[in-house]
Amino acid sequence: MSLTSTSEFIKKYWWVPFLFILVSTLLFLVYLKFTSKQTKNPAPLEHVEVLDLPINIKTYTQDGFEPPKNIPKTLPVYESSTEFGFLDRVDELIKKFNVVGERQEKNDGYLGKGVFINGETGQLYIYSDTVTHYPPIISSGQEVGFDKDKLGQTAIDHLASYGLVADIPSAYQVSYFHFQGEESYEDQNPSGASLINFKFPQKISDYEIITSGKTTTVEFNKRNQITRTKIVAQKKFSPLDKYPVISYQKALELLSSGGGFVMSASSEGADTATSPKHRNLNSANLTSAYLAYYDPPSGKTLQPVWVFEASSTVNNLPVIMKIMLPAIPQSLFTGSTQP
Repeated sequence: MSLTSTSEFIKKYWWVPFLFILVSTLLFLVYLKFTSKQTKNPAPLEHVEVLDLPINIKTYTQDGFEPPKNIPKTLPVYESSTEFGFLDRVDELIKKFNVVGERQEKNDGYLGKGVFINGETGQLYIYSDTVTHYPPIISSGQEVGFDKDKLGQTAIDHLASYGLVADIPSAYQVSYFHFQGEESYEDQNPSGASLINFKFPQKISDYEIITSGKTTTVEFNKRNQITRTKIVAQKKFSPLDKYPVISYQKALELLSSGGGFVMSASSEGADTATSPKHRNLNSANLTSAYLAYYDPPSGKTLQPVWVFEASSTVNNLPVIMKIMLPAIPQSLFTGSTQP
């Protein structure tokens, strides 16, 4: 190409490189604006109230324990709301449970205001988000023990008959109650148990919800009679901001440094000699670790948590514990001084 033609080409298409630079700059600015929205820090979280049992564990071991895999980098925090209040349906519930008797007003420090009906056909406790029914028990009859699968299906059918639980989980949790004199304890051992307990906790995207006792429950005795039905009003969950999730290794470091809360502890013995409460345990062996959501007694925000299940011994008897700690970095909580 001659100098003359080159000069004419430049004069004719001089604007092309400038247009390219302008478009590239605009695209870069759009990218920055988009990524800044995506990477902005979520709103600070409030520390939730946790019931922590007075148990101190010095060290943790991991014998035969397989650490969890495929841990998500982020998880949303959820806001919860109750679909309906049972106190607005007292007459309907009395008919459903067929309890006839005098009504009494109740005011429980944990459950709030409620109604109690006591009659020959059973006892019924109604609160805003919980209804509990104790039917009359026939003391005669043969004790047949616990067929866990059969009774589990019976519990599902029983709950469905009331029409108060929209989505009954097919995966329930099973535990057994033992009585020693005036004391009682709960564990996973059916041998010598007096009651079997089926719990139906709600879930969020396949994550278990850890609650402080408010879980839909059906209980049977060894005659396979239903001794207690507790139905908790189902909640709706709306996702809020997404938050980073600490790794399993980081959670284990926090656990080992005393950063966990012992949520529950059970042992094969209810007296003070075997109870793990108020005890210092030299060690506990981890048996499971997983992510879940914690539904606090007060407040409507559900936060992701790490849950560790561990076993230990007291007076040569096994102790099973469930330990929880926040799965969100401490720096994202209000009042935190961490960077």
